[in-house]
Formats: sequence, structure tokens, C-alpha cells
Amino acid sequence: MLYDEHQGRFLTAARDIEMGDTLIAERPFASVLLPKSYKTHCHHCHTPLDLVTVPCQECIDVRYCSKTCQVISWRRYHHIECPYLNILHSVGVAHLSLRIVLVAGLKNLLDFKKDVTEAPCPDNLSVHSYGSGYSEVFHLVTHFEDMDVTDIFQYAMTANLLLWILEEAEFFGLDPSPDDKDLIGGLLLRHTMQLVCNGYAITEVQSCNVYDIVMNEDQVRVATAIYPTVSLCNHSCDPNIISSFRNNVLVVKAEKNLKKGTEIYNCYGPHHKKNFSQQCFSFWLV
Repeated sequence: MLYDEHQGRFLTAARDIEMGDTLIAERPFASVLLPKSYKTHCHHCHTPLDLVTVPCQECIDVRYCSKTCQVISWRRYHHIECPYLNILHSVGVAHLSLRIVLVAGLKNLLDFKKDVTEAPCPDNLSVHSYGSGYSEVFHLVTHFEDMDVTDIFQYAMTANLLLWILEEAEFFGLDPSPDDKDLIGGLLLRHTMQLVCNGYAITEVQSCNVYDIVMNEDQVRVATAIYPTVSLCNHSCDPNIISSFRNNVLVVKAEKNLKKGTEIYNCYGPHHKKNFSQQCFSFWLV
């Protein structure tokens, strides 16, 4: 990982890399299953479900692949979210900002506030101190300065709604401190803004027939997640890596041979080669 004033932090190849080599295999710090996938995927690890599933003990909405996932989910976040799922379905990616806070936990966030106040993270954070914990999520960019004021206002109102949910669910205890609520409200807003540019869609390949001629494979979105390491990759319409998923694990492989020192580029939107192939396919069907 390197840093400069123009690009901020970014990733480069530490050695020569051959096409097909695995560069990163990362679990998300937090992830949220899309409501449309509740009946087909585990609410916690996002594994496709078998016929036999483990339900939530309190609601009829979510299902799990195992008792282990059910217990972990309830302990970390679902005990808070369970009664408010209908509201959370309405806030889009901001649901993941709440999940980040719940996965981190109130005590850890209060401790983090003290640590970051005493020793704030420099922009050129050393690669030797970079991990996959809450600090790495917190220090991802928000691009606040580039946002429209109306969008910021909407994000702030959404953060306030999420804060209300936490208060109602007694996340802060029976006698919450105003300072604690201010901290968590600010973090909810920060993470919502971060996810606009750092949120990652977990996808899986699904097959379907096209005009009864060929079998077409589409990348279908299953969940939304935050991956602090992969988020350090800058964008290119012609990236040199390709991403795939094993349930919620993001696997990044080299799409071409890379020399030592080459910057690692990801594609944040449609891949130019995929667009070209789709245009060619459409042409031959006309």
C-alpha cells in the first residue's frame, strides 16, 4: 500500500504477479443480505440455502444455513434489527451503516473514540499497520466535499432514523449518555456517506435461457458489504483484477500479468469488455 496527496492510499503489486494469481481473499467487515434473497440465502453468511433451514426464533423473515450462523447473527446484530426490518428495508444502503455499528459494538466504538482522539490516523497509514478491523473501515474516504448538500441532508435524516432505532432497542442501555448518542449518530452518517463510494455488491452467477437459443449467465446481486482492503483499489474502466465471490468472501485475482510496483485497479462500474461483448451479442440477435 502506498500514499500520495493526489490519489490518497492505493495498492500496488509487491512482486511480479501472473495472470490468474489470487491477490486478495477478504471477508466483509459487515454485510447486509438483500430482502429479495431472504428466502434463498443465509441471513448471516449468504450461503445459498438447502431445503432444511434454521429460522430466527423471533421473526418469520430471515433464515440461516446453520444454528451457528443463527446464534452469531442474533448476538451481533439481529437482536437489535429484528423488530425493525420493515423500516430498515426502506433505507437502502444505509442499513449497512447500522450493521457496521452493531458489528463493531458500543464498547469498542467508545474505546475507538478515545484511541483516535489520542492518536489520529495519518493519511499515509503504513501497510504494516493495516488490517481488516473497524479502524480500517472508519478511515475509508467519504468524499463529503464532493456531495450535494441535499444528499447530505438526506443521509443525515436517515442516520437520525437509525439512531432512533438504536435508542428504542436500548443499544445504549437504560440511561444513554448524550455524548454516546452524538458519537454513534455521527458514525452512522459517516458510514452512510462512505458506502456511497465504498459499498460492494455481493453477487452470484445465475443462468437463464435467452430466446431459447443460448444459456446466458448473469451476475445477480445478493447482498451489500464493506471490504476495507479491496476498497483501497482505485477505479479504471480497464482494470487489471477480476473479482468473484465464495458466499460472502471476496476473491480478487489478477486479470493480466503485473510487474512489481504496478498499481492495482478495480472497476467500480460496468466493465468495458463486458459492455462490448453484450453489444456484439445484441447485434447478432437482431
